[in-house]
Amino acid sequence: MKEETEEIRSERDALNRFVKEMSEHQDRKEGDEEEDEMYAGQSIEELERQSKLATDELRAADAERVQVEEEIAALDREEAELEAEEEAFWAQHSNLLLELSAVSAQRDSLRTSISLDAAQLSRLQQTNPYNDAFSIGHSGGFATINGLRLGKLPNAHVDWKEINAAWGQTALLLDVLARKVGVQFTDYHLVPKGSFSTVKKASGDEAVYELYGTGDWQIGRLLAPQSRRFDHAMVAFLELLRQLAAAACASDPELRLPHAISKDRIGEASIRLHFGSEETWTRALRHVLLTWVIRTVVRRRE
Repeated sequence: MKEETEEIRSERDALNRFVKEMSEHQDRKEGDEEEDEMYAGQSIEELERQSKLATDELRAADAERVQVEEEIAALDREEAELEAEEEAFWAQHSNLLLELSAVSAQRDSLRTSISLDAAQLSRLQQTNPYNDAFSIGHSGGFATINGLRLGKLPNAHVDWKEINAAWGQTALLLDVLARKVGVQFTDYHLVPKGSFSTVKKASGDEAVYELYGTGDWQIGRLLAPQSRRFDHAMVAFLELLRQLAAAACASDPELRLPHAISKDRIGEASIRLHFGSEETWTRALRHVLLTWVIRTVVRRRE
């Protein structure tokens, strides 16, 4: 009985302990649930806040991404433009190098040409073009121009074709020198026409005088008026030569005409052939040739 009582008590104590433990457990459970609900509420609010922050950050990041992509696209376009400009620059650079090379080659060519021209000019300045074009000399008592004799002598026959050609060369030379010096002739004008050159009167009847003779001179010199016209042409030529010499001397007082000219005379010899001797005429013609005038013109050019 005692044993049964002890056993019942033991069961009762055990049941009491169980009930108590269950009661304490229920109390703890209820407390834990309340705490869990409180923590759960706090966690949801925190999560919502963090979610909102995350959403805002995501939106900001997305906006920033869009901006960065736009900037990258702009940089790509700028890079493409720069590459195109660079390509155009190098193409232009290559063209300019080619042009520079061509200009340099042209410059070198021009320098060479200028150097050659300068050397040629130097050589030409040391030459006398008038002497080259009109070679004046003497041969057997005759004055000559380009190998043509001017005059007649009893012991040497000279054809009138040669004399007339020599007069044509002499007239041309006087005309060239007058133009070079800038002399404007008065009273008469030269008309160089080779073997048929003339002298024309500048005023009045503007008569033309032949600066050439004919083959029948010896027969016609006393009968035909042509001989007088030839004499008149030669006297007019002397007057034009005097005007040219006077112009040359006026620019340089030290110059002196080697043979004075007065009307039909040069160096005391008459240039008229009509009623004159061939020797006197030929001597006057030796004084006519323009070596002195050529030297004067060349000196003025230098």
